[in-house]
Amino acid sequence: MGSELEFGEGHVLVEPGEPVYGLFLIRSGVVLVQTPIEEYERGPGHVVGEWEKLDGSEDVRVTAQSDLRLVAVSRSDYEAALTG
Repeated sequence: MGSELEFGEGHVLVEPGEPVYGLFLIRSGVVLVQTPIEEYERGPGHVVGEWEKLDGSEDVRVTAQSDLRLVAVSRSDYEAALTG
């Protein structure tokens, strides 16, 4: 389930106001998550993407702070895994 992806430092994974269609599991590297009220980093083992939008904030940006290796899981794949 999911697709392996690689991105370079500075790549924007999530843009403010833009839809996010899944989750990204960080295999290696670090991202910076920016919301209107806070900034924090996430690294290997963390999941980013749609989760950041679930808190109701549409103004979320997720940017690679280093080279990244991710597993991208679409919403439909995630839901299929939950329902078996």
